Amino acid sequence: MPDKWIIGLVLAIILLTPIFRRTQAIFLRKKWRPIDTTISRSYIAGSGEANAVFVIVRYIVDGQFYSATIDTNTMDEFNYRTGNPISLLVNPRKPGSCIIDVDYDGLLDRLANWLASNLIRLQQRG
Repeated sequence: MPDKWIIGLVLAIILLTPIFRRTQAIFLRKKWRPIDTTISRSYIAGSGEANAVFVIVRYIVDGQFYSATIDTNTMDEFNYRTGNPISLLVNPRKPGSCIIDVDYDGLLDRLANWLASNLIRLQQRG
């Protein structure tokens, strides 16, 4: 039987990973540029249980056209259909880099928002 500390470590990683991912996304939301566009194409890729919906988006930043393929990390085909609107966060330093912007409104999201706000404050001090 594995040691209890190994089980505790695995559980901590499982519980903390979503918080860190949301904190990163909220942090980027405060720093990256929001863009609204539509989905040019969507498709399912992967194998077995590792399938996910991917979207191809096209957008304009400062008069330049960009295209990106994004893993939605979900099997939600309904919200990610070709032609549906989508909100993106675009890296101001590398406009070809973007992520999907999602709404954050749960308890986990409030914790992630607090962490992201404090990270930004720390970054501004230094």
